[in-house]
Order: sequence, then structure tokens, then C-alpha cells
Amino acid sequence: MKKLIIVSHCVLNTSSKVFYYGDKDNSKESINRKNFLKECLNKDIQLFQLPCPEFIMYGSKRWGHSREQFENTFFIDHSKNILKTVILQIKEYLRDDQTEVLAVVGINGSPSCGVDFSFSANWKGELSSNPDLDSMLKNYSYKEENGVFIRALKELLESEKIDIPIVALGENTLDELLGGKNEN
Repeated sequence: MKKLIIVSHCVLNTSSKVFYYGDKDNSKESINRKNFLKECLNKDIQLFQLPCPEFIMYGSKRWGHSREQFENTFFIDHSKNILKTVILQIKEYLRDDQTEVLAVVGINGSPSCGVDFSFSANWKGELSSNPDLDSMLKNYSYKEENGVFIRALKELLESEKIDIPIVALGENTLDELLGGKNEN
């Protein structure tokens, strides 16, 4: 039986992420992502890439956003629209007795794909007109809430009565999903 994991877009394509001024290649997330992908390849686990709602809506030259900026009817509707065919594909994989769908893997901290926590800030307005921009930009946190896209995915899965775990990418994600079994 084939095993399948549904992953946030940037697990396979980091070019879709907001540009970062710093050493992103040695971040904990990057190391976890590379190890996860190597393990999936070594264990012949199939990967299904979700679309990136931020990239599709705002492109590659976007600023970083907060969850609050995406919590609007337009972005939520956009998320649900691009997930419609994803839900149909998931239903088909679940119907196939030769495929086991293990989980959806999201990215903690993301305002879209956060699972356990997401980036939170009450940002708005024209940046160049803000007399205290530095203070505003430093006023953020990570809240224990799903990102907007993951929340939309959860709602759609629940409405279809599809029960698939949604977990965050971490050091031992694949081992945890496989229950410590060696799948080589």
C-alpha cells in the first residue's frame, strides 16, 4: 500500500515563501524540512503539494502578513476556492484501497499554514505614513491558532466528514506519523 502525505506548498517549494533577510537555510524549519523530505524519499512516501494561497493572491514580491490581515472574507473565500479541487483529490485518494493518506503537514508560525500557532499582529495602513513604524513592526506575537488557510482546510474536511490529522512540520514528524515503525 502506498502512503501519502499532504504538505503545505513551501515544504516542497521554498521559493513561494516571503523573502527573508537572513540565513534561512540553517533555520530549524529548513533543517526539519530537508530531513522530512529525505525520510519521505527513503521510505517511498508520496507527497501531495497544497497550493500556496499567499503566492497565488499576492505573488513573490509580497510583504509578510499577519493572520489578522488574512482573516477577511476575501482571503478566506480565496482559500476555500483553491481548496475545492484539493478536497476532491483527497476524496479520490481515500477511495483508493491502495493508498493510505497519513496526514496534512503544515508550517507553524505561518499566518496561512500554521497548525499549532501562527504569526499575529494587528498591522494595517500605509507604512510610509506611519510615524512610529519601528514600534508597530515590533508589536507581534505567535498565537496558538491555526493559520487562515489551514483553518479553511479543516472546515472543508469536516464538512465532507474526512478525518485526516493535521500536524506541524517538526523534528520527528514522519516518525510520529508512522508510529515509530521503520518503513524501509
